Amino acid sequence: MRPTFLFILFSLVIFSGTACKEVQKTSTPAGINVMVHDIPCEEVIGRVIKECKSQRHPFEWADKEQGILLVGPVTTTPLPDDFFIKMEENIRLEIKCLDPLSTRISLQIQIRGLNSDNQWKDIKDFDKLNAYGKRFLDKLVVK
Repeated sequence: MRPTFLFILFSLVIFSGTACKEVQKTSTPAGINVMVHDIPCEEVIGRVIKECKSQRHPFEWADKEQGILLVGPVTTTPLPDDFFIKMEENIRLEIKCLDPLSTRISLQIQIRGLNSDNQWKDIKDFDKLNAYGKRFLDKLVVK
């Protein structure tokens, strides 16, 4: 069942540059939406929690009834085109059961990078935020 879940999850990542530009104009934080179909919503939630635990990501439910899960801070390596030494990510996942077999996962991410002067800098670039968000989801749902 796990390979099917991963295939569905990765094949349904909604990541539209056009939509992102529109969101950016309205000052909404960068984010990624993922839809999962044909797997019970409770199972999707359980797998997300299980992966957070296995990867030792600190997490807490900000509002379990609303499906809002806060993950972080998570220390990671920079993307290849970044000049930072390391990155720190804080992620907000909203996991919504649309019906028993349909789940929407919305991710919003805040990132800061440690530069060579040993100073933390907040990342505001919309495309970078989305790239780090996608990478986080790719690591969260291991193949």
